[in-house]
Amino acid sequence: MPERRKQLRFGAFFSVPGCHPTGWRHRDAVPECDLGFRWLAHKARQDLVVRTARERGMTLREIARHTAAGTGHRVLVGTAEYMADEMQAWLDADAADGFNVICNYYHAPFEEFSRQVIPELQRRGVFRTEYEGPTLRQNLGLRVPENRYTLAR
Repeated sequence: MPERRKQLRFGAFFSVPGCHPTGWRHRDAVPECDLGFRWLAHKARQDLVVRTARERGMTLREIARHTAAGTGHRVLVGTAEYMADEMQAWLDADAADGFNVICNYYHAPFEEFSRQVIPELQRRGVFRTEYEGPTLRQNLGLRVPENRYTLAR
């Protein structure tokens, strides 16, 4: 019964006749068919995962582990210098204008990233060392709107 439940949950994402996960096993390779996600927003992510899996000859289990590690996001693991190298390469190539740091648990990894990677990026001149002001509005260069309540006084 648990195997059937897994197939039903897995199958809920597919809508293409002839390409359904019934009978797929974790040791199987990605099938040669259009997996046909129902939601167009997921199509680009699906294409990336399937292409990566096929290029690397990954099994369904390996795909699950690979994508679960970063919920489909690029995962960087290594020294502060390695992470800074990778982030700087993306910035220099105009492939990114910022990053979301997602930790698998809190707080230690985020604190380590802040203490080790951020200073390395600052040393390279790709991460700010000072802010324009104490508020987000000031840091974004936005003017402070007039307060309609104080204008009436």
